[in-house]
Formats: sequence, structure tokens, C-alpha cells
Amino acid sequence: MTKRAQQYFEFCILKKSLREEFGLQEYGPEFEVMLEYIAIQNHQNLRLSVKDLMSVKSLGSPAAIHARLKILRDYDWVELKETGDRRRKQVVISASAALYFEQLGKALHKIAISKKYH
Repeated sequence: MTKRAQQYFEFCILKKSLREEFGLQEYGPEFEVMLEYIAIQNHQNLRLSVKDLMSVKSLGSPAAIHARLKILRDYDWVELKETGDRRRKQVVISASAALYFEQLGKALHKIAISKKYH
């Protein structure tokens, strides 16, 4: 097995552990995919309204997206922020989701600089 593959699998193991620590293991991978999509949009400073999110075909049907969004909101993974238009709300990750991604980044960094892979 290559060094890069070993690093990747090590990261997968740490990610699984963090998913359990943060309670994400209760949800299927489609929730994490949606959360990551929202986080990336936020990271790139791109506005993401509920309507925009519902139109992302790779995340599922509008009904499935809406149901997942409700669950992510109920468990404080995402928030809806008011805009100038009362009919449109922006979807942003919550502080707890930001902490989860911070911990993932730390895990990735730790593996990248680990001496056992050099």
C-alpha cells in the first residue's frame, strides 16, 4: 500500500471517530454530503438560499433536501439567516458544524505531518 493510501485510510478512521463524537453517525452519508456542500458554499462566500439548495440535483429531490435540511436545523448543524427578502433565507453552517470541520482539518493536518508516513 502506498504512503498516500495509508494517509487517506488513516484520515477515514479519524473522520469516522469524529462523526461518532459529534453524533453524525446517526445520519446517513447523504446528510454529510449536504452539510459539506453547504460548508463549501459558505467557505467560498457564496450565498446559498434554501431555494438554491433545493435545486442541487446531486443532493436529491427537493422533498428529500427539504427533509434533510429540517433535520440538520433541528440538530443545530445549519442555520437559516434572514435576508432583505422575507421569502428568502440563507443557509449557513452553525458553530457546532464549524467546529466539526475544524476538527477534521486538524486531523488531516496531523496525518499530513506525521513522521510515520515520511
